[in-house]
Amino acid sequence: MAQTDLLQGSRSNVWDTINNSFIGTDSSAYEYDAQGHVTTRLNIRRNSSTNQWDTTGKTAYNYNTTLGLVAAATYYSFNSTTSIFTPTGRTQYQYDTDSLPSYTTDYTYISGTFVAIGRYENYYNTLRQITNAYYKPWSTTTNTFTNQKKTVYHYNALNQNDTITDLIWNGTTWGNSSYAALQYNVQGLVSGRTSYSWYSGSWQYGIRQTFSYYPDSLTQEKFLFQDIGSGLFRNVNRETYTYQARTTKQDAYYLWDNANTVWYAYEQTDYTIDGNNRQTARDYMKLDTATHTLTLRQHTTYEYDADGNYHYGISAALVPHLGILRNVSEVYNWYLLSPTVIENILPVTDVLLYPNPTGNELHISYRNESFQPVNLMLYNSNGRLLQNSRIDARGSEITTINTTNLSNGVYVLQFVNNKQQSSYKFLVQH
Repeated sequence: MAQTDLLQGSRSNVWDTINNSFIGTDSSAYEYDAQGHVTTRLNIRRNSSTNQWDTTGKTAYNYNTTLGLVAAATYYSFNSTTSIFTPTGRTQYQYDTDSLPSYTTDYTYISGTFVAIGRYENYYNTLRQITNAYYKPWSTTTNTFTNQKKTVYHYNALNQNDTITDLIWNGTTWGNSSYAALQYNVQGLVSGRTSYSWYSGSWQYGIRQTFSYYPDSLTQEKFLFQDIGSGLFRNVNRETYTYQARTTKQDAYYLWDNANTVWYAYEQTDYTIDGNNRQTARDYMKLDTATHTLTLRQHTTYEYDADGNYHYGISAALVPHLGILRNVSEVYNWYLLSPTVIENILPVTDVLLYPNPTGNELHISYRNESFQPVNLMLYNSNGRLLQNSRIDARGSEITTINTTNLSNGVYVLQFVNNKQQSSYKFLVQH
């Protein structure tokens, strides 16, 4: 038996070049219920005028007592004069009989009332695969949710998602917008994706991507091709990811030199990994156009507490005219023990997110040996739940999340069962 460490708070600091010291910028604090669910996230920011820490708002979470899943997240702003929290909006989550998210509805708060903004609707087949996803804004004219966008997912005979079609409502019918065709290798991993746009009554080529996997070196490559007319494509960029024991060790970004018909390195990030398979340092390098070499631009180190929790990170960036690294930011995290005693069994193991960073799709490889259903939850950097799905299958699995509509930034994937949870970060870069 063991206890789980829960994130109690975090604080971000930036380097003050005048006083040569770190000063605080933002902080967050978390509260949990007896089951270890987050109930409140408090937002705090340093007031540069008074140099005091001021509460700016909070997010309160309510849970479905039967499923143990988030039922609503309510957002508040804080009035420092009256010391009162005022609602600004709310997101409500509804689930089907398989605990899959069916409706996600956003509200704003106006004159003491929550007013609907729009709703996301998901529909699934008997295999619990999503088949149709809608976004329906609220119409104040008809007082109903009205059609606007629709995504249709089709699956082949092997139950692989082979096409994704986006449609736009024109007032009377659904019209084509974009289309993607996916191919798979013999291992069942995505090997290619070709995207099309609807133009002048026909599908036009847009971008083609190919993916190659090398199990021995754990390197994944992605090639991007751009349509140059008549269905011809040319190289645009390439990304490679190298892993050590499923932890990212290096990622690199290349651009295509069409004149010299060669790839050249534009960006590269190297990670130092310790004996516990944790990243302890990150070196970000970028092409120096003057020397045509990769130059170190930022160095970050990560520290962990005795329980293995990431509790401190510090970053230094290159000062070009001085040629030295100077502190720019640091992060502190602190933790508390879960109030409930739980079995020392992680929801899933052998988790690998790739590619990371990602643009259009995130592949998630994992192994579920917990003999329990596991919920896969996607949060943005503000703690807002964006997606929730349930995993029933045991053994090794691979699932894919469409990140096309996610804004650039950091996101968190959380695997949760009724005993424990584990979280993994990934970056979206379009």
